[in-house]
Amino acid sequence: MASFRWIQNNDYPNVGFTEEEIRLLETELQKQFNPTLIQFLQTAGAYANVLDGKRVNINTLLVWNQQINHLKIFPFDIVQQPFCFFSLEKKNEDTTSGYFPTNADETFLYYYFVDLSKKELPVYSFSESEHFIEPQPGYVTVAPIGLQLVSPSLIQFINRETEKKYGETTGKKIANFIGVLVFSPLLILLVLYLIIQPNSNWRSTLFFWKKNI
Repeated sequence: MASFRWIQNNDYPNVGFTEEEIRLLETELQKQFNPTLIQFLQTAGAYANVLDGKRVNINTLLVWNQQINHLKIFPFDIVQQPFCFFSLEKKNEDTTSGYFPTNADETFLYYYFVDLSKKELPVYSFSESEHFIEPQPGYVTVAPIGLQLVSPSLIQFINRETEKKYGETTGKKIANFIGVLVFSPLLILLVLYLIIQPNSNWRSTLFFWKKNI
């Protein structure tokens, strides 16, 4: 079974919530968290050192989730039970070659949340803001950022961000190294086998190459 990969960084330690705070959150939002989400909240719910956010408290999470629940354009038909656990400000991804220079400096708020109705807790991002896109030179249109699937599960999302920031695990590096050691001799034997075959095209190609050097 997959599990979270947490990095103990003394300069930027993970900060979680207490059991009492988590129960309060469930009560106020009238939602029930599964063990995976509870583990995340207890370990890094207030601050996760693999995410580029600021430290938050229970009140902040309550505000975020109340805002999500009152968004008229939120796709509740796709995400039935959203729970916002993280928020990040990003600058406008302007691709209009300077058509709207003032909008390029705007900062948009992205909500990151999981769907509590699904065991895997898929992670989505959502923003009400708009960004400008240029599908072809000289043609500018406006498109909503809207809903985006970020990861099929919360565990995969955290572990992916951990790998981006802190690199692969030692076990994964060893597995990759062993794979290279095992695969390389087999590849060499396969090439040699193809070359020494009487009717091998590899052999003819090699002879032609040497002849024309």
